[in-house]
Amino acid sequence: MSSSSQSRLAVLFRQLIRLALAGPIVIAGMFVFWEIFVRVFQIQQFVLPAPSAIFEAMWQWRVPILENSWQTLMTTLIGFAFAIVIGGIGGVALGSSRVIYDGFYPALIAFNSVPKVAVIPVLVIWFGIGSGSKVFIVFLSATLPILVNTIAGVRNIDPDLLKAARAFCAKDRQIFVTVALPSSVPFILTGVRQGIALGLIGAIIGELFAGSEGIGYMISYAGQMFQTDTLLVGVVVVAAAGMMLTAAAERARRHLWAQRHHLGQRGWGRAQRGTQGAQVAQLDLGRGVRLWACHACSSSAAPARRQASAARDDRSRTRSRSRAARPGPRAGRGRGGAFHRASR
Repeated sequence: MSSSSQSRLAVLFRQLIRLALAGPIVIAGMFVFWEIFVRVFQIQQFVLPAPSAIFEAMWQWRVPILENSWQTLMTTLIGFAFAIVIGGIGGVALGSSRVIYDGFYPALIAFNSVPKVAVIPVLVIWFGIGSGSKVFIVFLSATLPILVNTIAGVRNIDPDLLKAARAFCAKDRQIFVTVALPSSVPFILTGVRQGIALGLIGAIIGELFAGSEGIGYMISYAGQMFQTDTLLVGVVVVAAAGMMLTAAAERARRHLWAQRHHLGQRGWGRAQRGTQGAQVAQLDLGRGVRLWACHACSSSAAPARRQASAARDDRSRTRSRSRAARPGPRAGRGRGGAFHRASR
């Protein structure tokens, strides 16, 4: 067999393995194994119902399930929207100021250490057993990951990019829109993806303990009535909702990451709105960040840019020479070593 045929077979085998390990196929295989296990060992339905019984109950109670699912979804989305706004603004404020960060850091540690279940009785007293208490629980559950990741994104901006933006006469607002925001997009969207899952968990917990409607309330009521199939229907619905919300957050992350350059461009346009006859140049600062500056600023900043570039090149050459001068653990050995080349 030729090498090209072997390579084609290897590629085909990898594709088959990837197809076999695809998410829907793995989930379907788990349900098939579950069905076979229940039928072979003849497990009673109130102990562990088969997936066929669960889907039958899902179809039987489809109308109440849809109504309760809508209630849980709305609670999650409303609380999550508040979490995005407060977590994003708070993360930018804490990440931009060292004083504010040092002042609020102990409070963040204390907030993270308190289980959200422990505050449910207080929230019920404040907001009642309606949707208000559940929305607040979702807000508490989803805010912290968004806040922490936004802080990390703002505090991990490359200082060379900030210096380059200052060299182009950029103001604080322009630096935030064209440098800080595009650089922080991956961190912020990672927090959003984590927060949506935690927000859904918070909604279910709130409905379990202090709810009169929703999937969590349906799970609690089914458990009290020993309706195991209906209980597991709620679990399956929550799992499917979590998968869909996480997939939507991941898709939004990819879309915004691809559009990060346009975010900076639109921000610069808003910053320069109302200026008559301004000539704007697009300047690529590297690492996926672009700055839109006027030609005058870019021309006046040319010496500073050349000086900063020369300093970076000097540091790079110094690190390269130090690494080359440092002997490796197997220097002079093997066919590629310096000793072998010298002997040749």
